[in-house]
Order: sequence, then structure tokens, then C-alpha cells
Amino acid sequence: MNDFLLILQMKQGNEKAFDKFVRKYYAEILSYCRYHCLDQAEAEDLTQETFLRFMENIASYQHIGNPKYFDGSAYVSCLS
Repeated sequence: MNDFLLILQMKQGNEKAFDKFVRKYYAEILSYCRYHCLDQAEAEDLTQETFLRFMENIASYQHIGNPKYFDGSAYVSCLS
């Protein structure tokens, strides 16, 4: 399933779609956070926070290609 359909389903409250989305992007976001934070536990916490923020704002998310929102959200999380 492509990202557009996953996001559409997540906007409709489909928890299975969110689970698939997390599985698809977890390693990438964790790697990004680990690179910027260097502490494994903190990177894992920030990765989880990134997904939570994404879901909190899913209604206003405009899907255009690859969901690069994560990069910005993870970056902000790492700086906080």
C-alpha cells in the first residue's frame, strides 16, 4: 500500500494503517534521531514523539510525495 492510501486511512482513524506507517518509517526516523542525538534511549523517545506529533496533526497534513514531515518533526524534537 502506498503512503497516500495509508495517510488517507489514518485520517479516517484506521489504526492498522498507522501501524503499517510506523513499521515502514520507524528505522529511518530512529536513524535520523540517533545521528542528531547520539543517545540511543533519547533517540527512541524522540522517534516515538515524532510519530505521535504526526498523528496529532494528521488532519492538516497535505500529502505531496514522500512524507518528509518526519524530517522536520524529528529535527525539532532533537533540538528541544
